[in-house]
Amino acid sequence: RVEVLTSFHYIQMSTEPKHQIQSAVHWYGICNSADDPTVSWVAAWTGLECIGNIIHEQAHPNGPKARCETCGNIPGKDRDRKKAGIDHMFNILFKVRSSASLSEEVRQSLDKDFRWSLSSEDAENLRNSIVHGLEDIETSVQRSSRSRRFLAHVLNAAIQMALGEHVMSWLPGDYGSHPNARYSLKFKEGFTRSPYLGDWGAALQTKTQPNAPSRDAPYLITVDIKLFLHDKAIGFVDLQSEEWFQRGDNVYHVDDESELMGLPTWHDRPPDPPWKPWSGAQQN
Repeated sequence: RVEVLTSFHYIQMSTEPKHQIQSAVHWYGICNSADDPTVSWVAAWTGLECIGNIIHEQAHPNGPKARCETCGNIPGKDRDRKKAGIDHMFNILFKVRSSASLSEEVRQSLDKDFRWSLSSEDAENLRNSIVHGLEDIETSVQRSSRSRRFLAHVLNAAIQMALGEHVMSWLPGDYGSHPNARYSLKFKEGFTRSPYLGDWGAALQTKTQPNAPSRDAPYLITVDIKLFLHDKAIGFVDLQSEEWFQRGDNVYHVDDESELMGLPTWHDRPPDPPWKPWSGAQQN
């Protein structure tokens, strides 16, 4: 996130906590950009483990045995310090979600991301299942896919708590390296190409043109997209799909100047594209 990286640059701290937070930020980036939900889950939990002790020292100045109103722990019972810090962050987010100070927009976003929320113990168990292969991979993918946005909230809040009170925003947006759109082609049997080796049947070319700014649209950009089909692929294309994804900015269709509503985010994209019959493309 911009807030985390920018603020971190100006923080004065000893070497060890600084490296721990740097590692947590690194894993947070992997958590948000990984396409595989199991990789995202393991990255998020690893980030939490990097700064669990820092959170504990800030949240529990009297030690892990002292009563913490946020954690609701049993006074006098010893706790692992790192896990106590991680537990504290999970409990903080559960309480923040019910805060009356949140706007309706933020509350709706949290309700969606917290729908499949887990306890810190369950989150750690899922991490162990993924890393050590304790359950079939399809089950791990489904479980981590449902809840990884929630775990990203926990890690993001933990990083900002470790950085200090000057970091004000803890709600993660749709960040990471991923496309604004996805164009897909489905070929008939008999087409011999090896896309994983760089041998594609088509090429997508884009051209970005900034428009003159106005009061209503100060940052309007037009993207011209053309799909070129290689000669050998002609006759084998069966279906096509064109999808746009939400990135926090308004997206308009140039032909009828209508705004595209209800766009999914990249993380919420359907696993199989919405196919439609092939309409043809320019040859290359």
